[in-house]
Amino acid sequence: MGICFERNGAYARPAQTTSESHNTNPAPHHNPSPAPVPPAPPISFFYGSILKKSDVLKLGWDKVSSLTIPNCVTKIDAEAFKECTSLTDIYIPNSVTEIGPWAFRGCTNLVNIAIPDGVTNIDDGTFADCTNLAGIIIPDSVTEIGHWAFKGCTRLVNVSIPYGVKYLISGTFQDCTSLTSVTIPNSVTHISGAFQGCTSLATIAIPDSVTKIFSEAFQGCTKLMSVTLSKNCQVTPGAFPEGVKLTYYKQNLLDFIFK
Repeated sequence: MGICFERNGAYARPAQTTSESHNTNPAPHHNPSPAPVPPAPPISFFYGSILKKSDVLKLGWDKVSSLTIPNCVTKIDAEAFKECTSLTDIYIPNSVTEIGPWAFRGCTNLVNIAIPDGVTNIDDGTFADCTNLAGIIIPDSVTEIGHWAFKGCTRLVNVSIPYGVKYLISGTFQDCTSLTSVTIPNSVTHISGAFQGCTSLATIAIPDSVTKIFSEAFQGCTKLMSVTLSKNCQVTPGAFPEGVKLTYYKQNLLDFIFK
């Protein structure tokens, strides 16, 4: 398929000559006009292109506040927008099916983001330390969320985890200190240290699909007072802060018949 996006990169800077600075008695001469600086080779994207950090830098996208990614890009590479602190708004097209680890880490002014349908995995640290991220839309296509995916997103208030995710693993929402509402689907079976340090989380509904909650899963959730769990759920010591009341209920036989 043909090119869907093409733009020149930044112009190369001419090398600075220093020979005259060492000549203490230069002969008078006429300074010729500097030779024109050739532009950098154009950057092109075809369908199936991977957007890399080098592309972001060459196009000057690390300095923009709003950006639409070309709709032929299918992958955003690891660390592509890492620490792009000017970025406040970005549109990711549905052509993108893969976002690499740490791709948006430290985008401290990014406010909202919608992950496109077709992405199945939110990789390790993808949105870590996006301290102004207040809204995130996770599509139903996502079945895996990596370590530290949203760690330190201190303005994130609510999140809905899509059905199909089975494991909530260490650090996923760690230190999301404004998080008050989490929807955990009935597909999740294990929760490890996913919610450490979520100091605003006062209530959490654990579905009866969860069979094990590991140590430190909710440690540091200082507003959490009580949790209701299925009798079939095994809780490792240290999973909840000291003093949290755990109430167990017996599953109804009908729950198993209609699952």
